[in-house]
Amino acid sequence: MARKTSKPTAKDKPSSPRAKSKKAGVAQSSGSFVPVVCLGASAGGLQAFGAFLDAVPPDCGAGYVMIHHVDPDHKSLMADLLTKHTSMPVVLAEEQ
Repeated sequence: MARKTSKPTAKDKPSSPRAKSKKAGVAQSSGSFVPVVCLGASAGGLQAFGAFLDAVPPDCGAGYVMIHHVDPDHKSLMADLLTKHTSMPVVLAEEQ
């Protein structure tokens, strides 16, 4: 009796993100897309954000959105602090 393998075959593998976005009708400029990684943290999470940026290569081709839960009346220094952990541009998003 033949034993079944749990190893996925080409038929079982999920399609690429590019194929999924084409199926969903997502607009793409010049045939490429930029993956966006979103991270969220409560107070005290800046240390984790810094450690993450220390480990991520700056030329990996992804965009990062980091959301830090703080008091809305508190002036954020997050961009200034995270700039020390990466050569990627760091911009603080603000409501206009």
